[in-house]
Amino acid sequence: MINVEVREQQKDVSVVYHYLRLIRPKQWIKNIYVFAVLFFSQGFFDLHNLLLNVVLFICFCCISSSVYVLNDISDIERDRNHPKKKYRPLASGAISKTKALFVMILLLIIAFVLAGLLDLGVLFVIGFYFLLNIAYSFWFKHYVLVDCFIIAIGFMLRLISGSVLFNIQPSSWIILCTFLLSLFLALNKRRSELVSVDQQSGITRTNLMHYSVPLIDNLITTVSSATFISYCIYTLSASKHEYAVLTIIPVLYGIFRYQYLVVMKNYGGSVEETLLKDKTLLFSIAVWIVMNLVMLYLE
Repeated sequence: MINVEVREQQKDVSVVYHYLRLIRPKQWIKNIYVFAVLFFSQGFFDLHNLLLNVVLFICFCCISSSVYVLNDISDIERDRNHPKKKYRPLASGAISKTKALFVMILLLIIAFVLAGLLDLGVLFVIGFYFLLNIAYSFWFKHYVLVDCFIIAIGFMLRLISGSVLFNIQPSSWIILCTFLLSLFLALNKRRSELVSVDQQSGITRTNLMHYSVPLIDNLITTVSSATFISYCIYTLSASKHEYAVLTIIPVLYGIFRYQYLVVMKNYGGSVEETLLKDKTLLFSIAVWIVMNLVMLYLE
């Protein structure tokens, strides 16, 4: 009797695990971009605004997870031929298409209802983000370079949503830095995928055939340089604090460290896993956050 109960509990845990893998909560770390506007506007410790920002964060977690489910549904056959993705809940058969579709619809309802309660402008941004990702899932991801730009625009929309919610105009340089940094991460993801293909064989994403490691390395060099220069200009001209230029140090180190992890360790296929795996990279980000907290809130 006890063994039966244990097996039932293990089965329940297994089902929950598969559903968590389906919605990919690890990916939610990308949604911290929604806090950027409130953070830099020196309103981060206003409890009311912070709670609104948390709700916005939940909106993007739900809408982005619904997109991941949609991608898994549309890519189920290709994922079954992929050395790693074949173990995903849909590709492995652990969750049916019908149940996955129900989860996607539920996440969409939660996201749109919460966004509508926050602000109609936020609802519009959330809706545009979802439509953009539908276009990405079925069309744009098959076009070389366009796929990376769409990913970067998605990150920029997270930043813009915070701007719309609080009616705060962020610095143009912050918007540009966000776009360029996101493009840098997207290109590194493609590089990691290419290296994995070379090591394990079998291209499951057709537009990878139009990329090469030397091409992506050249693009990454260009984008990382543009990102760093843009951030330098922001600290020297747009930032209100005279010591903001010091934050360039952890930013430059973070870019170098991430590139090292991608090239030498073959990380980069998953941004969130790279962040969680490397304590040194996390430390440089923590230093940057603390420096900005001191300058913005403890003057």
